[in-house]
Amino acid sequence: KAKRRVIGFGCKVPFERLPKLVEDGFERLGRIFEKGDRRVLDHYQAARNLLERCLGDPLYDLMMMLTLTVAASSATPQVAPGSRGFSAAARRKEPELLAANMVTRMLWFMRPQSFPWDADEKGVLRVSEMTKKIEHKGVNNRVLRALGWIDVQGRRDSPRNSECSLRPAEELYKLRQELLSLRKEPEAFILKVFRSADKVWVDRCSSIVVDR
Repeated sequence: KAKRRVIGFGCKVPFERLPKLVEDGFERLGRIFEKGDRRVLDHYQAARNLLERCLGDPLYDLMMMLTLTVAASSATPQVAPGSRGFSAAARRKEPELLAANMVTRMLWFMRPQSFPWDADEKGVLRVSEMTKKIEHKGVNNRVLRALGWIDVQGRRDSPRNSECSLRPAEELYKLRQELLSLRKEPEAFILKVFRSADKVWVDRCSSIVVDR
């Protein structure tokens, strides 16, 4: 009997725990910033703690499916200035760091009330400053817009945080349901994530396509 190819993230979906790649990313960020700016470390820690509390939220499942797919790509996906679609970045970002930074940024819009936006709070660096730290890690609002995670007000090519908000929950729930149902069709799943018809992304993300 021919084996079926399916999307496999190495853990149960819907997610019952923090995926290892994301966990490893936060651990590495912890080591990187241990001797640096403590406020950055505390911001990542706040995001990491929030993830524990978000388990079971349907949006958590969607966030992780998007993140693990993007991080799996053999060429780091980017949205170049002036573009609305994905292309391959010149250099590959380390997947676990990309994943941890990506969920941190996604959480800002999913649970905005859980982060300090304009002033540091209890030692946690404010989002406006944290944005500068995360930009060069390969995750910006152009990427989140291209993934369909956020809506953007205005026509700015690189949207400011203040112009972005989480897409309406019902649209995100619909996307989650579509992705869950496409796991047995890896090609369709990957192209849906990247909102692209370019099958090069299927090849680049082959590490999450497994034999059932």
